[in-house]
Amino acid sequence: MTARSKGLLVVAALATLTVWPLVHTHLVRRYGVNPWKLGGWGMYAAPAILPSGMEIFGRAGSGPFEQLSAPSPGLLAAGNDVLARHRWLGRLTPTRPLADRVFAERPAWTELRMVVHQPVLDRHSGMIEASEIVYEHRRHAPPAGS
Repeated sequence: MTARSKGLLVVAALATLTVWPLVHTHLVRRYGVNPWKLGGWGMYAAPAILPSGMEIFGRAGSGPFEQLSAPSPGLLAAGNDVLARHRWLGRLTPTRPLADRVFAERPAWTELRMVVHQPVLDRHSGMIEASEIVYEHRRHAPPAGS
């Protein structure tokens, strides 16, 4: 490795260390990414708060929403996987695969609402408050000709 390429490598590393905290701060504020994860420095300024749970509601047509009760073991495991990812990625967590599994088990449902219960630190009072993050999904239309 030449002296020039070593110098460029050092400059690139320093630029990354300078820019990443700004990018990470944006991800935390906009998408609820865990400030303790993804190489962020927020662990020095924020308590480690994990989501406390998730509820899934569905409805058929324009009827009322009903809560998913007694999910299958596979669906329960998929929900726990989504919740575990949510602890890291916040609102960047992909929830569509779980929605598709719920729609497969509940064929009458056409609309879903997933509610993640998330304790958050209020910036003004310094108190932990309850928050809900809601993901909404509609059943995909069946392919043409089926």
